[in-house]
Amino acid sequence: LEGFWVPDHCMENVSSCIVVEMGEPGWDEGYFEQVINNLKLPMIFAYLGSEGLARRRLELETSQEKVVWYSWSSNWGADFYGGVRISLPDPASTSVIQGYWNYPNGTLAVDYPDVVLLKLLSRKLFPKAPEAYWMLRNFKIEPRELFELLGTTGTSSEAERLAAACQWLKTKHSRITDWAPSCTRNASDTAVFDRSAGSCSMTSKREKCFSESSTIDNSKTVIRLGRRDWLSHDLMRSVAGLLLSEKLGYSVPYM
Repeated sequence: LEGFWVPDHCMENVSSCIVVEMGEPGWDEGYFEQVINNLKLPMIFAYLGSEGLARRRLELETSQEKVVWYSWSSNWGADFYGGVRISLPDPASTSVIQGYWNYPNGTLAVDYPDVVLLKLLSRKLFPKAPEAYWMLRNFKIEPRELFELLGTTGTSSEAERLAAACQWLKTKHSRITDWAPSCTRNASDTAVFDRSAGSCSMTSKREKCFSESSTIDNSKTVIRLGRRDWLSHDLMRSVAGLLLSEKLGYSVPYM
């Protein structure tokens, strides 16, 4: 059937297998087909495309229909309301999946491994906003911390994500210290910010620093933070944005 993938073990009795609503055929091409085939799971894939999957999401907000669907994101439960994750066997290591697209009839029979979120930082920021450059370069949130944020956020608006990020930051004073040296955040700190190392040198002289509660300094470079469609990306952006705006005094529009 066009638009469907039917494993061999479902061919004889198609009605005995359930339909899984997938996105584009090229997403993780050949990966989950291998898993379903090698585990002999009674599943048939229906490729709806990205737009078709989005339309189904809207339909299921008001429907009581029970479906199995594909979601590749950290906030999978928000993709369709009331979703429950189906777990496949855990991967032994990331090496298990390397090069799977070269072996469409391979032996994969494990779930997709965790994917580390990437941080992209332009070097052009350094000469214009060194404090922000070093804060973003040092900025890192561990998986367990991300789970803390995800666990309390769920499906939410941008305002709710900012509130969750704010509450989380209030309990992470030591992490703020790791990301942004005191002399860039505290007007009473008399140390000088060393832009070449991103640290505070203990001296009686001081460059311009910004208080914890300072308002936005419009003379400083505007730092624009991009938007992604994953809740985890939005939370990381919210945390970084709060630090840049409320701790370092930058204007931070969300793009």
